[in-house]
Amino acid sequence: MQLSEQEIVRRDKLDKLRALGIDPYPAALYPVDHKSYEINA
Repeated sequence: MQLSEQEIVRRDKLDKLRALGIDPYPAALYPVDHKSYEINA
């Protein structure tokens, strides 16, 4: 699999964020307190 230049740049940036201890996908910041069926009701 060959990555495009844009994919390489994005992965490099992702690696740099992680090296700084930054979670690029902080799902834990948004706790799930509603379910879709509750919202639809």
